[in-house]
Amino acid sequence: MKKICFLGLSGSGKTCYLYAASHLLGQGLHTSAGKLSIVCADTGRSTSLTVGFNEMNGKFPVWPKGTGETMYFPFELFIEGRRKIEFEICDYRGGVFSEATDKAHDQRQTLYEESDCIVLFIDSYTLMRAFSLKNKTDISNAFKRGDLQEKTYSDAISELNHLKVIINEARRNISQDTSILLVITKKDVFQNEELEDAIEKLKLHMDILFSEETLNPIGITAISLGTDLGSGELNQDGQKKILGQMHLSVSNNLHIPILFPLFIDINLSDNEKGM
Repeated sequence: MKKICFLGLSGSGKTCYLYAASHLLGQGLHTSAGKLSIVCADTGRSTSLTVGFNEMNGKFPVWPKGTGETMYFPFELFIEGRRKIEFEICDYRGGVFSEATDKAHDQRQTLYEESDCIVLFIDSYTLMRAFSLKNKTDISNAFKRGDLQEKTYSDAISELNHLKVIINEARRNISQDTSILLVITKKDVFQNEELEDAIEKLKLHMDILFSEETLNPIGITAISLGTDLGSGELNQDGQKKILGQMHLSVSNNLHIPILFPLFIDINLSDNEKGM
């Protein structure tokens, strides 16, 4: 079974992404070579994915609360109804990267060693602050919408440096065949040229991945769950209301973080390769 590890600091958007992407890919993508879909192989885990998605896409949409624990989700990939591969996604608890215990270190090392792909989620607001990609008015508006936490340039750089430590720790414990994908979340906050600038600056900051010495398959993409998404006031259950419009589509690259690791070495027919 192929194992995909989702990493990211708390609030990076990896769990909300998993809710949205599992729904989109569960419906299936229609390609020139046929229909591609994924199905969760565990009823209990499937229910938790559905509940999370419905919170985001219901009559009164809210951002789901973080799980606070590492979760494992078994899936199967189908092409034209034929099962092609079994895989598991580990949604790794973000808060564990702040724990300096030997137990936490050993848990991470084991996870890296067992993973076939490391997917690292980085939110756009951190890049906005770290790389000064928005003017003061845009940043002020983001604060007012509740999208951007009160963090300084120094805070954002510290987060990026911490993510670099995380990915370097992972690199020391994976094989050369293990792929690594950087995922910029909440890309709708950027204009196209700003996003391109963010990607180039992130590649420079994560130079340990994009050097000639790196032998692992490396990728970088940016995703979004909609347009002008933000956080409103809290509801009675303490959850932040969703502002803006949810829009789940391959045009927002929602399929890439899951399909990227699956299609690197999967055996496909000539027709399926046309996907």
